[in-house]
Amino acid sequence: MAIKKILLWSVLAICLAVVASPPRLARAQDATQKVEQDINQVRLDRFLLATRCLVCAGESLATSASPFANNLRAVIVAQFAAGKSDKEVREYLIARYGEAIFFRPPLRLSTIFLWLSPLFFLLSGFFILRGMFGKGRR
Repeated sequence: MAIKKILLWSVLAICLAVVASPPRLARAQDATQKVEQDINQVRLDRFLLATRCLVCAGESLATSASPFANNLRAVIVAQFAAGKSDKEVREYLIARYGEAIFFRPPLRLSTIFLWLSPLFFLLSGFFILRGMFGKGRR
């Protein structure tokens, strides 16, 4: 008789443990979803900070309040929600708006002037000032 009671209580304890564990599992899934949402929010914020508002002068999509920026933010969020990668969204925006949509255009033959022009102007200024105030001037 004692063995039956122990067996009955053991089965009851196992059933209770099984019934009580799904809420913990659900909480773990909620925590995982929260972490994924946070990661996606950070990803979205970085992407929006690197994307230029074409209506505003030098402002990112993250800070711009223009209707164009609002619409483009909605498009980017929809693309991310659809599971597109950063590269795919970037290529979509470049195809639609050109490379000027991003603050840092890629280094290509067509953009080499953008990347080298600051160095060119710096060296030009150096040589002009050297010619004006250098030791060789009498």
